[in-house]
Amino acid sequence: MASNKPPSAADQQLIEHAARHGFTITVKQLAIWRRAGLLPGNIPNRSLRLKGYQVYRFGGHELGLSAAPAMLHNFFGQLVEHQH
Repeated sequence: MASNKPPSAADQQLIEHAARHGFTITVKQLAIWRRAGLLPGNIPNRSLRLKGYQVYRFGGHELGLSAAPAMLHNFFGQLVEHQH
């Protein structure tokens, strides 16, 4: 059964970001990936926090900057140091 529901704002950002990098992702593909457990659902931060997760979000614009690889490298380095 196909849904004509428009993508969420987060899904739309992901679709547009992928398109800027030459990839085509559809709302249907995102749904398939979520059902397969390859992509998290659109869960508000509070739901994740209640389940014990720490949430660190990056914006589509932020990830599209030329400095994004260095920023992510630094972030994950700091995250690993913080957990030890």
